Amino acid sequence: MKVHDISLEIYEGMITYPGNADFRRRVVDKITGGSSNLSEYTLGAHTGTHVDGRRHVDRSGGGVETIPLDRCIGECRVVDLGYLDFGEGIGEEDLAAEKIEKGEIVLFKTKNSTTGYGDFREDFIYLTDEGAGLLVRKKMKAVGTDYLSIQRYHSGRCAAHCILLEEGIPIFEGLDLSRVEAGRYLFIGLPLKIRDGDGSPVRAVLVEGLL
Repeated sequence: MKVHDISLEIYEGMITYPGNADFRRRVVDKITGGSSNLSEYTLGAHTGTHVDGRRHVDRSGGGVETIPLDRCIGECRVVDLGYLDFGEGIGEEDLAAEKIEKGEIVLFKTKNSTTGYGDFREDFIYLTDEGAGLLVRKKMKAVGTDYLSIQRYHSGRCAAHCILLEEGIPIFEGLDLSRVEAGRYLFIGLPLKIRDGDGSPVRAVLVEGLL
């Protein structure tokens, strides 16, 4: 069994999606003056590797604490779409060629993984409306992507986010798939149990050798 950590490290100065709060750490107590080290963290709900819940796009939708945990754990397939160029979208034809199966957890590895998470780039590869529609028809358990958003930057509307989340399909964003090959794994990505949360950081891993 081999465990691949596909989570981003959280630290001050890290990349964030424009509009998301930056990560901040405040030291509350130190061992030198007290009995323990204590820190206060301030961060946005969509910091680093995170999951979007329905509340992200629907003010009356369920928070991340209502996401069924069996959608956050299960057999997963990483598909390599590295032939797409920056600025292009993952379309229905791309997914049909991968023979996406009903009820899968699917993670998209694209050219986004080759650039890492240094400076934010607006032309990241995204999921088109048509691609999202196919995933809804396939009743996916969850969907993940290797950048900080699944839909096109400044698309001007909810687009892929709404198409998936309104059907109860959680979206995992900010995955680091740079050292992971395409194939089948066990996926684990559990959100914090935040009441009415629109999103939550997760520690996401892929387990190889159990399936």
